[in-house]
Amino acid sequence: MLNTIKFSFILFSFIGIIFYSGCNEDDPIPAEEHFEAIGVFLHDSGIEIASILRGITNDTLIAPVGGLGGALNVQFYNDDEEIIDPPTGGQTLAVEVEDTSIVGIFQHPGEEGDFEFHLRGKQAGTTHIELFVMHEGHSDFRSGKIPVRVEDVEGTYGEPVGLKLYDEESGTLLVTVNADGSVVGSLSVSANDTTDHVELKFFDENNIEFQPPVPEYSLGYQIANETIAGIDPPTVDEPWAFRIIGNAAGSTTITLILNHDNSAEYTSSPIPIDVQ
Repeated sequence: MLNTIKFSFILFSFIGIIFYSGCNEDDPIPAEEHFEAIGVFLHDSGIEIASILRGITNDTLIAPVGGLGGALNVQFYNDDEEIIDPPTGGQTLAVEVEDTSIVGIFQHPGEEGDFEFHLRGKQAGTTHIELFVMHEGHSDFRSGKIPVRVEDVEGTYGEPVGLKLYDEESGTLLVTVNADGSVVGSLSVSANDTTDHVELKFFDENNIEFQPPVPEYSLGYQIANETIAGIDPPTVDEPWAFRIIGNAAGSTTITLILNHDNSAEYTSSPIPIDVQ
């Protein structure tokens, strides 16, 4: 009987400790904060592109076949239908595409999950996208479906997958950096001399050549050995052209970098430079 009473006392004490620990007001479990909104406002540099409120929209997003649409910056509507900024508590943006054979989502490297994205048209057609605010593996908000139409538009292009260097005066192709990173050709210059202007063009997966708009985009470069070669860099008037300077006989390489808002969007393989 004594042992039974002793066991009951221990068990009761243990339960009491657990109960006290769970209810201790000095150590509360904070309630999870959820982002609340009733709609989405999409804009490009402040210009409204589309909006959806309480899951209803009369707008259609447009993307070009084989290219990127403009930047879509994401803001939200609160309960008073006022436009508010995206959350800053660790939430991220996810975009679900109904038919990925028609359109894809592009975000600049290092900016995945940010509240800005581009539509990447794959083939002409219509589909829908839906936006989600994700937090710790679950959705705090979903927008409802927004129509997307992909159209054939001249003069559009996709993200860069390679580049070509041309002699600006003659138009001769000097170097190609392929999508797989392989390099065909090289740049040659005599010591104590410079090349003619070398013009740079990027190309996308459809082999469409283009030069991105400045100043949003700019050219960066790295020369492996500057005692052998240097660069006369691009100018405001010719942002996609440069000259190689021969400093001393030998071989080195140059790596070309496409910067978007000071962040590298594309980096080439090292391109050989021969100084004679």
